[in-house]
Amino acid sequence: MAVKDYKKSIFEQFARTGKAFSNAHRIELLEILAQGERTVEQLSQAAGLTVANTSQHLQLLRNAGLVTARKVGQYVHYNLSDDLVVDLLVALRKLSERHLAEVERLVNTYLT
Repeated sequence: MAVKDYKKSIFEQFARTGKAFSNAHRIELLEILAQGERTVEQLSQAAGLTVANTSQHLQLLRNAGLVTARKVGQYVHYNLSDDLVVDLLVALRKLSERHLAEVERLVNTYLT
């Protein structure tokens, strides 16, 4: 495999992770999971989404390797796959706060 093809393949895989972070609902689900394991039902209630919509988002997050799932009886329990997911969430927040004035405005409005 040529270096150019190799790099393109690697960057496409990086983009899978980026795509998982490209939706506000998925970021919220990851933030909730950073607090601990949850079922689809618990996640949907906490995020204010339907169970079906939550399941779709979780499938994409799972395909990107950001969450893991385990079945317990009739329920599927989700967890973050790695502590690096939390690190990426924190980095995303810090980068957004530093470079997006709207984030700073929203934070200031919420905290005052």
